[in-house]
Amino acid sequence: LLAVMTAGSVYRSVAEAPKNLQFTIQSENMKIAHAYAQWKAKNRRLYGTPAEDVYRQEVFGKNFMYIEETNSKQESYKLALNGFADKTAEEIK
Repeated sequence: LLAVMTAGSVYRSVAEAPKNLQFTIQSENMKIAHAYAQWKAKNRRLYGTPAEDVYRQEVFGKNFMYIEETNSKQESYKLALNGFADKTAEEIK
């Protein structure tokens, strides 16, 4: 079950969400997919199964969005993708 949550609203699917929200979700997903493809090529990542690739893209997407969110805060530092972008914090420890 996929749920889309916004401030004050929960939708059972992307199709149920308002069109402008659907566009935003699709744009973010496309941005992540493009960044992931570039990152995989640069870091020469190949995974054993399609399921692992999907999982690694999900992890990458969460890390990518964290970096984007952190960098938008105008801190005195900036985060960037590195060779660990497809790993969870637990896997890096």
